[in-house]
Amino acid sequence: MRYIRSAMVVFSVVAVVSLVVFVVSCGGGGGTPPTPVSGSEGSIASPVNLGTVSTTVTYLGKVGAYDTSYYRFTTGSTSGSYDIGLTNTKSDLSWALFTDSGFNLSIYDCDNNVSPGANNETCSVMLTAGTTYYLAVDEWDTIAGTYTLSLMPPVDNSRASGTYSFVLMNGAMKVMIGTATFDGSGNGTYTVTSPLSSAQTGTFSYVAKVDNSLIIDGTSVGSLRNGGSFFTVVDVLAGEEQMMLGVKQSTLVTDVSTTYISGQFSYDANLNIAEANIIQINTATPSPGNLTFSALAGLITGTGTAPYTFDPTKGTISLPTPTTAADTFGAITSDRQLMILGDGETVSTPEVLGLVGLKQPGVAMSNASLNGTYLLYNIADENAGGNPFYVTSRARATFDGAGHGTFTELAKSSGTLVSKPSITYAVTANGGFSINGNGASELGTVIQDGSVFSMVYFDPVANYGSSAN
Repeated sequence: MRYIRSAMVVFSVVAVVSLVVFVVSCGGGGGTPPTPVSGSEGSIASPVNLGTVSTTVTYLGKVGAYDTSYYRFTTGSTSGSYDIGLTNTKSDLSWALFTDSGFNLSIYDCDNNVSPGANNETCSVMLTAGTTYYLAVDEWDTIAGTYTLSLMPPVDNSRASGTYSFVLMNGAMKVMIGTATFDGSGNGTYTVTSPLSSAQTGTFSYVAKVDNSLIIDGTSVGSLRNGGSFFTVVDVLAGEEQMMLGVKQSTLVTDVSTTYISGQFSYDANLNIAEANIIQINTATPSPGNLTFSALAGLITGTGTAPYTFDPTKGTISLPTPTTAADTFGAITSDRQLMILGDGETVSTPEVLGLVGLKQPGVAMSNASLNGTYLLYNIADENAGGNPFYVTSRARATFDGAGHGTFTELAKSSGTLVSKPSITYAVTANGGFSINGNGASELGTVIQDGSVFSMVYFDPVANYGSSAN
């Protein structure tokens, strides 16, 4: 099975957006479909082909006033419950699913809201692997408009199982660290160890899909790294903007040293600004020991060292000493390809920060290292006039392996969705990454296998009033 690669725009000083997906089991209804008039897309004879749903498919559709749009798609290699949803609608819509190309043999109708007005229609349907189905979207309010059509493959909650160390950043300028345990069946427990003076515990629910998409408590949406060693989710509810990064705890094979190129997001209470920086971090064994760090780009400069303790039985790292609420705490994936760090301070202290690091590649990289479709998750502070304003977002980017691509925002907590049908990018031999040639302000790193990248955007130190991410 081919997976959508998981990419992260992780840290920012600009706004962040996220896509909220609800997994709901629905019943049908709705009556006789309207008579087609004009303005829709597709037809019975030539429906729009949405491709194979082995990974989540998201499509911006449209329908005419009191009309019908027609689509077809083929399920992937897994039979089970597929979620089909219409969101961001402009009027009262419904959809029906058929097994024949003539749109005669209906097997499911999704129409939860029969009253006039914009509504979301998401339902779960049991479908057979490798089968072509036909979908009709009906409009009932005589109002033409667009919508987001989403097709999601079956649930496989076992893809997220075990205990993860996490770093959570939210729009209240806080960074929380702790552990979250996924039971492999859709439920979990968490413990927040910092910045709280005493541990806070609770429960959550989650849905993991066969395409490695992950939804926590219905509103935090993101992706698992293939194999489940890492996840990132964002929440785009107004006032609830946050990003969560998790690394699965596991026994690590000790190596001599590792170099990480890290994106850091921090808030400086003394200056009342958010900062985005790129920092090189070198870890070495034995533990305890010292790590060295060097600022490569952003609003900070210089080098330094810090003591750390590494627990190879869990893959966790503590700075400066292991305590119940370490000043800085994080984790490293079992293959040492990703690192996360978060501090244990609160907004009342001089600085709070979160960080994700990607291991510097051991082989020469190039534009061909980024090739395919990636999902991006972003947290940012627009910081207009020195006043923090946090935004989260979720986006999709495609790269052709030759320096060109596309960028589309899928959801956002505030502001207008951005779409760029043409972008350029460059990957250096050591895994460095930039978009549209803005190497001075939009910088990142690509992991060695090309499956993950991280990026930060920042303004010059003298320009706090404009946005960055």
